[in-house]
Amino acid sequence: MAKVFTFNGVQAINFVDLKEKEIYKVLEFRNHPEICKWMYNSSILSLQAHLDFLESLKTTPSTCYWVFKKDEDFLGVGSLKRINIAHKNAYLGIYKNPEKKGVGDEILQFLEYIAFDSFGLHSLVLEVIASNKKAIACYERNKFVHTGTLKEYVFMNKKYQDVLIYGKINAK
Repeated sequence: MAKVFTFNGVQAINFVDLKEKEIYKVLEFRNHPEICKWMYNSSILSLQAHLDFLESLKTTPSTCYWVFKKDEDFLGVGSLKRINIAHKNAYLGIYKNPEKKGVGDEILQFLEYIAFDSFGLHSLVLEVIASNKKAIACYERNKFVHTGTLKEYVFMNKKYQDVLIYGKINAK
């Protein structure tokens, strides 16, 4: 059983500990058209592929995913991937409940708390499709800094798209 985090009244439940209802809710979010359209793999994920992914997380210590809940209200999902303890960094990922407005900041701040305060990381990196203006605004509001561009990095919507790299250093 993985550690459950609590921060500002929100609970982060590790994917390896999800209950059946939570498993289906996460898959529902992931496959929602407003969410999957921004993913490198935008195809609909099958239940079996989702279950296989959840199982793989049990043996992948450098990758952690959480579902964020306030009481029984699902806010969204966040992850730390490519966690490098030696260099104290990781890649951050996030997607919110498509039915919720204004919870991206809350999830992002919780992920920073986990990364910086609990895991002791020094820096976070994320990638975002250049046309995902809402996500970019959220990252910039939360003091992530644009550090580079991967030109024509992914093929989406019948054309190559730029991917922006953002980063944040632990201020403590």
